[in-house]
Amino acid sequence: MVDGDAHGIALTGDLVRPARMTVPDLLRRPQHRADVSFECATSGVQHHRFAGPRLYDVL
Repeated sequence: MVDGDAHGIALTGDLVRPARMTVPDLLRRPQHRADVSFECATSGVQHHRFAGPRLYDVL
């Protein structure tokens, strides 16, 4: 939780600038799509599309 009521992430550790980011913060960053396929042991091949900022860009 960030600020008590908004979901988000905290970037902590040995960083020059630790930060907190909410979902709206992440949505303001450039969005990229990734089509992913993987084998699931219980239901076969799964295909999904994910969208969001790249981890590299966030860090």
